[in-house]
Formats: sequence, C-alpha cells, structure tokens
Amino acid sequence: MQYENVLFAVNSHTHGLSGRKYKNAKEAIFDDSWQPWDDARIKRAFKLGNGTMTDFKRFCRNNKILVLPSDKFMPILTQTSASYQNLAHAFIKEILHLQ
Repeated sequence: MQYENVLFAVNSHTHGLSGRKYKNAKEAIFDDSWQPWDDARIKRAFKLGNGTMTDFKRFCRNNKILVLPSDKFMPILTQTSASYQNLAHAFIKEILHLQ
C-alpha cells in the first residue's frame, strides 16, 4: 500500500473547535477537513524540528482531532467521486513530498 505509514488527522468540528461538530469521520472527510501526516512531517512540525509521535498525539487530543490510519481512511475516501479522489491523492503527495 502506498500510504501504509501515513496517518490522517480528521477534524471533529467545522472551522476548528468553534464550529459545528461533524456527525462522523466520513462527513469530515467529505468536507475536506483532514490532513495527512507521516513521520517526517511530524518531526518537522513539533519541537523545532524534533517532534515525536507523542507530540502529534497530544496535539490531536488537545484539538479534538481524530487520527485514522490509512487502512481506515482510504475506504472512506473511495466512496467519493473519482475526481475528488484524484485531487486527494495529489494533495497527499504534495503535502508529504511523495513521488
């Protein structure tokens, strides 16, 4: 699988914690309220380039963000249109600097 080491952070509310709560992860994914994360991105994002998985999990817990592994996220993504799937895959590759 191409994204086996990727985690997907799915927001629980529209517009951050101040917005309306999503009914479920599927609704949030369909609303483009998710981001891909891998080890390199986590390391860059926290503690001035020395972030750990613990930092990422703490960030998600504090911001009420659901973390889905790729094997849970991709089946939901496949329920969207083909054009959206293409855009999503391009977004993932761009954010994570994948080939």
